[in-house]
Amino acid sequence: MKDRRKEDVLLEVEGLRTYFEKNGVTVKAVDGISFTIHRGEIIGIVGESGSGKSVTCLSILRLIQQAKGRIIFRGKDILSMKEKELEKIRGASISMVFQDASFALNPYRKISSQIIETIRMHQGLTKAEARQKAIEALALVGLPDPQNRMDDYPDQFSGGMKTRIMLAIALCCGAELIIADEPTSSLDVTVQATILDLIKSINEKNGTSILLISHDLNVIAELCNRVHVMYKGHIMESATVSELFDRPLHPYTRSLLSASRGDNEQVLYISGEEENESPCPFYPRCQERQLNCLTSPPPTISCGEQHLVSCWKYSDGRS
Repeated sequence: MKDRRKEDVLLEVEGLRTYFEKNGVTVKAVDGISFTIHRGEIIGIVGESGSGKSVTCLSILRLIQQAKGRIIFRGKDILSMKEKELEKIRGASISMVFQDASFALNPYRKISSQIIETIRMHQGLTKAEARQKAIEALALVGLPDPQNRMDDYPDQFSGGMKTRIMLAIALCCGAELIIADEPTSSLDVTVQATILDLIKSINEKNGTSILLISHDLNVIAELCNRVHVMYKGHIMESATVSELFDRPLHPYTRSLLSASRGDNEQVLYISGEEENESPCPFYPRCQERQLNCLTSPPPTISCGEQHLVSCWKYSDGRS
């Protein structure tokens, strides 16, 4: 992978924290994560359900008000923007494909009205101009007969076609960054492959940066340049995709890879909800824990070019 320069950075997340209060208890959904997205690259975030992946996405677009830290997009902090300035970015410069298109699309409105509304809001076109642009966007994502079908309702489309429509809405205003949250969930294998090919094509043809959220390491391997492994609101390991698959370091990463390969003997056993007395979120499940794990948060160690791991095991420089 070629070197990236500072001026190539499109989005920079610094110390993002998103906490919720529930029955007097603080839930740290995202707990101080940092990462960058460069222009034209596909970044993956992978982890189990509840690891903080989706909350990270919603925080970037400030759809969750509890987010703290810094999210720098084209030199400006999203978390410090006024609502009017933020509205110019959402759906235009940064678009999101939500996890289930069936719920993201309004079932009571035609597809045409939903996509035309987005175009007119951000580009100020006439209704006729916006309609033509909507047809072009739907054609770009491979929706059959878009000129006629765009006046259908969402329930007249399959799950895969609904995902294509969500991608068209994300693309119609020339987004520089698309956040795709589990875009292939609930789709069969054949349709999944088609959607992944489409996302890859969008990236290659338009130079669109993509933040891809998934629990499926096979999807990450297929599409991404770099990947961040999340667990309980923390990034445990970051690397290029080839490096992560060839040399996984964190015990959690190795367990995820074993699970994806069906190697059940290597998958970590989860013995219920153990109380965590360690600053390391993975401590209760880790089979390689050390005394240091009980006293201080794990340091982030560089174990090669673009390969970082948050684990005391590598603090002596061995990897």
